[in-house]
Amino acid sequence: MHTINHPVAEAIVGLGKMIAKRLRPDLSIERNIVISDGLTSLIWPVYPEVGMELGLEGGYRFRIGGTEIEGVRSYLEFIYKKYVEQGINPGDLASLNKIPKIDNILTAELKCI
Repeated sequence: MHTINHPVAEAIVGLGKMIAKRLRPDLSIERNIVISDGLTSLIWPVYPEVGMELGLEGGYRFRIGGTEIEGVRSYLEFIYKKYVEQGINPGDLASLNKIPKIDNILTAELKCI
């Protein structure tokens, strides 16, 4: 486990195999399955507002791969640039929580810089 609510990738593979075996007892699931663990190269900060409640200093320094990013706006700029590099436009992204026009809100915020 990375944390209580973020298991390592191997735990997800194990859970998937258990579910598959329960759904299809006749299915052979002995093969090795390797999935990318997105949390191994991503570090989110403890925001100062949260840190204060926990008795920690907190900050806004993110790390993605080998890149360190200071500040929420810089993080958003970095992420949106990565989306564009991969051919993903803000309108292509969908929210699972159905937050209306979140990409428009974030895009407008970035233009205010």
